[in-house]
Amino acid sequence: MTALTSRIKAAGGNIDRILRLARYPVTALRLEVSGADPDVLQVELAAAAFEHGVDVAVEERGILRHAQRLVVMDVDSTLIQGEVIEMLAEHAGCADEVAAVTESAMRGEIDFEESLRQRVARLEGVPASALDDVYAALEYTPGARTMVRSLKRLGYRFALVSGGFTQIIERIADDLGIDYWAANELEVVDGRLTGGVVGAVVDRAGKAEALRRFAAEARIGLKNTQRASGGARRRRHLAQRALPRRDHVPARHHARGGRGRRRGRGGADGPGGVAAGTLTGSTRRPPGGSRSSSSPGSATRRCR
Repeated sequence: MTALTSRIKAAGGNIDRILRLARYPVTALRLEVSGADPDVLQVELAAAAFEHGVDVAVEERGILRHAQRLVVMDVDSTLIQGEVIEMLAEHAGCADEVAAVTESAMRGEIDFEESLRQRVARLEGVPASALDDVYAALEYTPGARTMVRSLKRLGYRFALVSGGFTQIIERIADDLGIDYWAANELEVVDGRLTGGVVGAVVDRAGKAEALRRFAAEARIGLKNTQRASGGARRRRHLAQRALPRRDHVPARHHARGGRGRRRGRGGADGPGGVAAGTLTGSTRRPPGGSRSSSSPGSATRRCR
């Protein structure tokens, strides 16, 4: 808390009020701040949040604070613990090779699409049943199920955008009642992985495009979307670039939409969370969630 308040002061802000929003399974506080530029706060507090292992969101005061929200989340090492492709690599006996390619991509030596294709190629011949085994072994990040359930009761919409695989992501979306999802599809022939991906790869630009598409379908403005991204490795790279976590915006879009999904309908406007000189922070505590339930695709959504 001291680190955050110091950053707020350095940005020229004054804390007008502090409210406790939750005690368990996370501790969440809302700080109403005046006198600071929200964009400056976003950058300053992103670095402090990474350094101290807390989550921080900065939003502007005003009527939009009470509008419906769209929360867009990564899956690997964010919603779930661990990386699906590394679990599949264990079945293929090439975990070290896949991890080496992942680290190379994290260092910026190769782009995500190339790294994904290299890693997936090493899965050639793995039985498709390994996907069932990996799904059964998944563990949600502590508090993830509670967060989704609680915010959906407040009228929030949820989307998953993942560089992972539809064969896993769709089941997670079904289990948690996620409204939209976008992911890559592993090619399966005669019950085995071919080592290829069907259609265009959902990379960073593809995730940004999916976010814009889902927000448009939900009729929610981009300022009312919140992005939760990346595990420890990805957060390190984001923090080094001082990029706000909710701002994975554009670049280009893919020619092929693929499949994804939209669930549910309607949804009353829910409370917005924080305000402009307002920021909300949360610190995780233990317990976690569980799970349950496949289909092809690459990115998009379908009404239920």
